[in-house]
This record gives sequence, C-alpha cells and structure tokens, in this order.
Amino acid sequence: MGRCNSYGLRLQRNQENNRAKARPSTSQTIMKTTCLALGLLLLTVFHSYATPLGLQAAPETCCFSFLKRRVLYNKIVSIQKTHIGCPLPGFVVKTVQRKLICFQSSERWVQKAFNRLK
Repeated sequence: MGRCNSYGLRLQRNQENNRAKARPSTSQTIMKTTCLALGLLLLTVFHSYATPLGLQAAPETCCFSFLKRRVLYNKIVSIQKTHIGCPLPGFVVKTVQRKLICFQSSERWVQKAFNRLK
C-alpha cells in the first residue's frame, strides 16, 4: 500500500501535465468572455428591434362607438386620427367644451375638417 513504482509516478506526473494543458490561458479566457458579452449584447439589441409595431407605443385613445351627427366647425378645437393600433379607425374631435367625441373615418365632413385644421 505504501509502495509506489515508477510507472505510478509517471502516470501521476502526466495527469498533472494534462491538467495544466487543459486550463486556458488568460488571453483565451478574456477572449471567450469578450465574445460572450458581445453575443449577449447583440442578442439584446436584435430582440428589442423584434417587438411588433403595435406593442412599441400603446394607443392613447381608441374609439369603440361613434357619434352619427355633425359638429359645427367653429365648435372644434382639434381633430386627431386614432392610433394605428386601435381596432377601429376614426377621428377624435375635441370640442370647445373640452369633450372628446369619436367619428368614423369614413365621414366626409370630419375628413375635410381634419385637413382644414392640419
């Protein structure tokens, strides 16, 4: 049990040499770390560009019901189109009384008023 032959010693020395060879040098470690960090950065950048257009900016105002009658032009303060992410296209009209009223985008008078107020 306490005896050790030369073959065993050589084997032990070879194992130590293999362990030393298996360890990467400092420059290899730095290169691997840099490549990993760069890869993660690129993955993050590409992921941020991959978000759908509708998720980038939430619509402020969407219309789900529309008024059928007209509003006089002199009562309109502003008109804006609904966001492209809204399910129904339309115009949001802000009146002098600070009311927000939705109108369908197919209404000709709203289109004319919108073009006039641009």
